Amino acid sequence: MIKSFDLWEWADLFPQKCTGPARNNTGGVKVLVAGMAKMGTRSMVHALNDIGINAYHGEDFAVWPWRQYLHETSVGNKRLCRTAMGNLFHPHYDPLNVMAMLFEGPCKSASSRFYPIFYDKKAAAHFNRVVSTCPMEAVALDGIDKLFWPLYEGSPDVKVITLFWRAYSSHRRSSDRFGEVLRIMIFQELFFWSSFTSVPWVFLLKPLDYITGAPISSRYESGTPPVTESMSPLVFLAWTLIGPVHQFRAWQMPSLDSHVASEFEYNETSKVFEDIVPADRLMRWDPRKNTYEELCKFTGVSPCPRSGKVPRAINTFVWPRSFPLSFHVVNFVAFFLHWVNWKLACAALSFCARFIFMPCHLFLRCWRSASKVKEQ
Repeated sequence: MIKSFDLWEWADLFPQKCTGPARNNTGGVKVLVAGMAKMGTRSMVHALNDIGINAYHGEDFAVWPWRQYLHETSVGNKRLCRTAMGNLFHPHYDPLNVMAMLFEGPCKSASSRFYPIFYDKKAAAHFNRVVSTCPMEAVALDGIDKLFWPLYEGSPDVKVITLFWRAYSSHRRSSDRFGEVLRIMIFQELFFWSSFTSVPWVFLLKPLDYITGAPISSRYESGTPPVTESMSPLVFLAWTLIGPVHQFRAWQMPSLDSHVASEFEYNETSKVFEDIVPADRLMRWDPRKNTYEELCKFTGVSPCPRSGKVPRAINTFVWPRSFPLSFHVVNFVAFFLHWVNWKLACAALSFCARFIFMPCHLFLRCWRSASKVKEQ
C-alpha cells in the first residue's frame, strides 16, 4: 500500500522532463507500433533499437513524456481541468471517469488531464509538444495504447507497424495466462521495493547521484537510452522509485489500456488502422515471417545492421531476467532497508509506548509507595 501510494513523490528529486527542444506542437515520432499487450510489442521495440531507431516501450513513455505531461497539467494548466469538467458527458468520457472526478476532484484526477487530448486541439498540441522534447523516434504504447491516435495525429508522415497477427482466441489465452503472472510480478515489485518509500530513503538518492557523477540525472534529462534497453544499478534504483508508480496509475480506471471483449471488436480494431493509415505508411508485422531486412526497408534504415528474424523478447519477470546484476544489487539494498525499517519501527513504538504507559507506571509506583507507608 505504501509503495502504491508513493508517499514521497512530492519531493520531485529528478527532472520531470527531457531537456530537448520542442518541435512546434508536433510529436516528431517517426514510427508508431500499433498493438495491445501480448502481441510482440516488446520484441518490436528491441528490434527497432537494434537497427538504430531510438524506440520507447510503454514503461519508457510513462517515465518520460507522460509523466511530464501529467506534471505540467496538474501544476500550471487549470484550463484543462475546467475543460474536463465542462465536458463530463462528452462521448469520449465514460461513467468510471465521472466517478473518478467526483471522488478525486477535477484537477487531481489523471483522467481529467488525459481525456482533453482527444478533443481539445490545444491540449493535444500541448501533449505533442511535451513528447517532442524527448529523443523518441518510435514507440509501442503497450499498456497505454489509447494515446496512439493523439500521437498519430500530432506526428506528420509517421509510419505505423500493426501487430494484429494473432487470432483473437490465441491472444485471449495468452493474455489470460500473462494476467496471472502479472499479479505475481506486481506483488514482487511492490513488496520488495516498498522499503525505499516507507521511510524517506529517497532523499539520499540525490546526493548519491551527485557523488557518482550524475548517472541518474543525465539519463532522465537526455531521455536516452530507454530504461527498457539499458539500466545500471543506480538508474535501476531510481526507476524503482519512479517508474512502477506511473505505470500502475496509467492502468487504473479509467485506464489508458485498451481492452477488447469480443472477436468482433478485436477484428474491428485491426481494420481501423487499415482504413485510416495510408497503405505506403502501414506495415502488417508477423514475427513468424517478417525479418530485420523488411523492417529496415520500411523504416528507411540502410544499410541494415541486423539480419534474419527478430528474436522473441523476455516478457515475464522482465527486470530480473534482462538486468540481473542491477536487479540483485537493488534487491539486496531493498532487503537491507526492510531490516533497518523494522528496527526503526520497533524503536519508534518503544519510544511511544514509554510516553503512553509512563503515567500508568508513575501511578503504580505512587500507589505501591502509599501502600508501604500505610503498612508501616
